[in-house]
Amino acid sequence: MYRVLHLFNDLGDLLILLHRLLMALKGSLDHLRRLTLTLSEFLESGRILLLLLHQLLVHSRALLRLLGQLLKNLLALTNLLRNLRIVVIHWIHGVYSS
Repeated sequence: MYRVLHLFNDLGDLLILLHRLLMALKGSLDHLRRLTLTLSEFLESGRILLLLLHQLLVHSRALLRLLGQLLKNLLALTNLLRNLRIVVIHWIHGVYSS
């Protein structure tokens, strides 16, 4: 009889230990779930940042192309103004020479 009671006490202790282990496992799984959600959110943020970076590069390329065209046009305008200056100087020199 003593052995049966001792066996029931041991079984009760084992059930308590099993319950504690299950609760610890549940806590660890909850922590892992939160960590997974955090990692998922981090990866989503990284994906969005990469998309924004791609758009920035596309627009930067377009702006650089426009800047190159503007510089080309400014160079052409500078050449026209220089030629106009030369023509005006020759014209003034011709008017006063005559």
